[in-house]
Amino acid sequence: MSTYKNGITADPDFDAYLILDRGSNGISESDFPEEERPSEQQIGGDHYKDMAIEPSEFIHRNDIGWLEGNAIKYICRHAQKHGEQDIEKAIHYLHLLLEWEYDHYVNGRR
Repeated sequence: MSTYKNGITADPDFDAYLILDRGSNGISESDFPEEERPSEQQIGGDHYKDMAIEPSEFIHRNDIGWLEGNAIKYICRHAQKHGEQDIEKAIHYLHLLLEWEYDHYVNGRR
């Protein structure tokens, strides 16, 4: 449960409903607890936090596709996370890109 500045107590799972239902009754954004922006959070480690720009922001700002973005993500984190396995994952996404965008198969096919 969360208690807000105006004394309202609500289950965090239902806060969105509270905002929608009670927004016209004088509840403002400042009534809710200050939270860290999603772009300032990292779930499951800190392997991106020391980078000048996190891969997710770079990928989003440059409108990079899903396959390319995953390759970038794995390349950026390999030294801090899963090493060779992350490089293999990046290569896999690049192979998918070759197959789906250029009809080029890897491992001797096409």
